[in-house]
Amino acid sequence: MNRTTETPDTGRRLSRYRNRSPWRYVVAAVILLAVATYHLVPMIVSTERVTDQLKEDLTAVIGAPVTISGDTHISYWPRPEITISGVSAPQPPGRGPLVYGSIQTLTARFSLLKALTGETAFTDVTLESPTIILEETGESGGPAHSRLSKALTVSAAAGSGFRMTGVSSLSILDGTLGLSGDDDTKVIKGVNGTFSWPQLGGPMTFNGTATLNEQISDISATIDKPLELNRETASPVKLSLKNSLAEMTYEGTATRSAPYLMDGSFSFSTANTHQLGDWIDVPVLVLEDVNRLAIKGTVTRSSGSLRFSPATLSLGGSEGKGVVDLAPASEKQPLKMIATLAFGDITLSNIRSSLPAWIDAVSATPDEFSDEDWKLPALDLRLSASTVKLSDVTLEDVAASVMRSKTQTSFDIADSRLGSGTLFAHIGVQKNMAAEVDISAEKVAAEPFFRQLGFNVPLTSDSLDFDMAVDAELPFSRIAAENTTGDVRFTARGGSLAWLDFATLIEKAGTDNTFLLTYPGDTAFSFTRLKGDATLSGTELDLNDLIIETETDMISLTGSLDTQSGQLDATATITSKVDENATPASVSIIGNPLASLVRRIDPVSDEASDAP
Repeated sequence: MNRTTETPDTGRRLSRYRNRSPWRYVVAAVILLAVATYHLVPMIVSTERVTDQLKEDLTAVIGAPVTISGDTHISYWPRPEITISGVSAPQPPGRGPLVYGSIQTLTARFSLLKALTGETAFTDVTLESPTIILEETGESGGPAHSRLSKALTVSAAAGSGFRMTGVSSLSILDGTLGLSGDDDTKVIKGVNGTFSWPQLGGPMTFNGTATLNEQISDISATIDKPLELNRETASPVKLSLKNSLAEMTYEGTATRSAPYLMDGSFSFSTANTHQLGDWIDVPVLVLEDVNRLAIKGTVTRSSGSLRFSPATLSLGGSEGKGVVDLAPASEKQPLKMIATLAFGDITLSNIRSSLPAWIDAVSATPDEFSDEDWKLPALDLRLSASTVKLSDVTLEDVAASVMRSKTQTSFDIADSRLGSGTLFAHIGVQKNMAAEVDISAEKVAAEPFFRQLGFNVPLTSDSLDFDMAVDAELPFSRIAAENTTGDVRFTARGGSLAWLDFATLIEKAGTDNTFLLTYPGDTAFSFTRLKGDATLSGTELDLNDLIIETETDMISLTGSLDTQSGQLDATATITSKVDENATPASVSIIGNPLASLVRRIDPVSDEASDAP
């Protein structure tokens, strides 16, 4: 046998061969395995197989056969993912809650290793342009078929120990959600966000956006025990909703039945009350110019309503503290608010230009809301404030109330100080827009007072007593124009009246049988005391007895005045207070403040008129 002689070169090659790292072979094996997997996995984990598994899972969840009308595509690298278009499911049989609808495109990831073993598990599901119906059937409909309905049945028996795999991550892109129940379906469009419910017995979360009444809203919700919530029991929740109109947060417990919230902390704020009223379909006309409305506090449920106690209510820059009760709207009655609040300083300079306009806003008019569509909330508000600054006046130490039911509205200022005087008011408005108006003021400044009432009275006085009791038809802002009857009494001390040219009247009444009174311009007639009472009937004001006193004379005026045109038909008697022997002069006045013809009722003789 010949033996090969080992040369020095051969020995070195054998030594290098023996010293090679085994990792080279491992890497080579991995590469070969990867190549084999790349080519073999699509054969083992086929599109048809994964699609069938997904259809089977969706059918089990929904409880009705799922159909696919579009294309299917699988991407294995870098992470396995299936994309299906045209997915739909009919309404499943059995009791609810039911979930069904259609999906334009569905994308889901899955585990390749589990798929190779024949158990495909889908995660990170994305629904593009889905239309999803969530339907509540109550106890009707027979045995449960959907996975969610079955979970409710099983969880009721298992109690807190219930466990069933849910959805780890479900993303929705441009979705439409229909909430159906009690013969009513609410549609929510523009749903975008991520839904997570890993264990059906555990917490559920949603973070995203949705279009609510044409407002794109950011929504964040966490329900700790959604199955218990569905079974009419309480569950801890965290809710947050924010859009361009309002922001609302709640953290506490909630139930499925109205008014939903149980015990927790609540906050709500808006910078646009007028648009908010349109958004929630409840008019807020009286606050349409308030730049901020907010309420926050601790909320509890009390006899079917929500009680905020303590509560803080902010109107513009004003803040009130107290108790607020809200009773949700129903088919039989609108939203009802009962509140007792104490404010510091309230500034509502832009709220309304006059008290009548404010009352019109509280009461609304038939042109705005029909008898069949009474959406205004019912109110029982009792308010107090250190000061209330309106457009023209400032009320101090105010105690007021606003009551509104479906048949009537009442507004009362039970007590207030206006300057150095006091103001009391009661306005009761029936549903037919007939109103009872009682206003009483003592020692108030005349100009801002009448301006706040919406009356154009050319009277200036720092000490006016005024009483009015009339029946009127709303709108109250037209109270001086039509459909108003009642009595007015007033007394003013130390002021002026820019109406008729009373100075010329006093001067000529004793000497001229006929003369003309023209508009006095900016010259007001000063008086020491003015007192009178009148009866209002539509635009006709009957002056029963108007007495105007100066230092030297007294004018007594009776007759009628048209408050709209200014037409006057009256009799005046001028009496001297300094000359007891002077004969009072009686004249008739016909015309208006611009031009009035005056005639002596008892003409003076030519000799008397010619006397020096």
